Amino acid sequence: MAEFYPAVGTWIIPTSALESSLTEMRRDGTRGAEGVALWLGRRIGADVHVTHVVCLRGPGVIREPAFLSIDAAVFNDVADVAIQAEALLVGQIHSHGPGYMIDLSLTDREYGVKAPHYLSLVAPDYAMRGETRITDCSVNVFEAGAYRRMRDDEIARRIVIAPDMHVDVVVVGE
Repeated sequence: MAEFYPAVGTWIIPTSALESSLTEMRRDGTRGAEGVALWLGRRIGADVHVTHVVCLRGPGVIREPAFLSIDAAVFNDVADVAIQAEALLVGQIHSHGPGYMIDLSLTDREYGVKAPHYLSLVAPDYAMRGETRITDCSVNVFEAGAYRRMRDDEIARRIVIAPDMHVDVVVVGE
């Protein structure tokens, strides 16, 4: 399977992708619910470059205080966007509420996207903090059939928050 899913050395996430994702999640956080943004990107060698933030709308996305669900039909629409953009679904960020851990929940681990080297972040406090940095989130990667949380030293080596890089924001489901 390694030839189909080569290891990722570094994920390059534009500052604007993180900011747009947090803004998207705050829409739901103001209503006391979890939020989510998906990331599309391209592989260049061993690196993944996030190129698009996908915001999800409509009845196919259920957002509650401690629950988030995305219908398969919504993922089909995301796949259409990815094909059009010549990009891959490379990761996502979602929020947990105040008082909840930022580790992936059992539901996240059981029903979340399970693709090799898929990045899954959890932002605290419904993403409502004034400034949330990558180090405030849990950063998890799907490897060897399971999610593994990265330690801070690994995040510092493998996650690059890149200023001055363009990212497209796409809305699916409106």
